[in-house]
Amino acid sequence: MVVGEGNFSFCRGLCELLMSGKNMVATTLDDQATMKAKYDNTSRRDQKEGKKQGDEQEEEEEEEEEEEKGKAGLGAQSASENVRQLKEDFEVQVLFDFDATKMGVKHDRLTGKFDRIVFNFPHAGKIETFAFWLSAF
Repeated sequence: MVVGEGNFSFCRGLCELLMSGKNMVATTLDDQATMKAKYDNTSRRDQKEGKKQGDEQEEEEEEEEEEEKGKAGLGAQSASENVRQLKEDFEVQVLFDFDATKMGVKHDRLTGKFDRIVFNFPHAGKIETFAFWLSAF
């Protein structure tokens, strides 16, 4: 189980490395619409198209930045594409709007037990909150 995904690139990379995603569950606190708004590359392009012509220099700088990210392998796929690939190519169960702090309660979307839980940078806000999360396991 991977907890705290953003654009699902970590889980996608893990599946590519393992050449499988069978029996894997990837979760995010965001609902699907929020994930798309935050992490889809296409939404960034749409925002750029809506800019005024006076912002040409700023737009060129942003394009150069995106190009550099692409060369480094960062942000190469949109979050929606990552999710599609996880589900279709790797058979990963993807759960949106999943609050990991409530995992101690029987959860109707989860079946079975997990031998590994990866906390993929969940922002707990405070050390005390993070300690609380860990105490639940």
